[in-house]
Amino acid sequence: TATLIADLIGTDPVRREAAVARLAIVGERAVDRLLAALADATPDASVFILRTLEAIGSTRALPAALAKLNATSDAVTIAAVGAIRPHLRARDDGIAAQSLEALTTLALAAERSDPPRLAALEALGDMGPETVQPIRDRLRDDPSARVRRMAGGTSAAQPAPLDASA
Repeated sequence: TATLIADLIGTDPVRREAAVARLAIVGERAVDRLLAALADATPDASVFILRTLEAIGSTRALPAALAKLNATSDAVTIAAVGAIRPHLRARDDGIAAQSLEALTTLALAAERSDPPRLAALEALGDMGPETVQPIRDRLRDDPSARVRRMAGGTSAAQPAPLDASA
């Protein structure tokens, strides 16, 4: 496992991808080492560690993924969203509620940049319409045109441009 972790946090893209796949197969047994590596990882390595934790789906990784929602790197935050996503439908209601609350908070955080908010909103789409619709309704007048569009509406006061750069 140590060699796979080294490959995962290294710079060789082929070795990284192979390490993600192999560690996902190792599964739960790799979680402690992945969490230890995540604590000191660069943003780039954090993305791969979080992707691996997402593939494993261990609830032991949830606190670390929740903490990474506050990362300054959008890529790390988006990877953290991915690591939280499997827990939205956890059998444990507390874990599911914690995951839902964290992703909802991120989706509604107008002060955050669009990419992490859009990732959170996309992940929330896994939930039923009765859960997602109130969130979408709150975002219909969001300051971000991209978030408004993904939420399914735009405000007449703030028309959303439909160009690729928005």
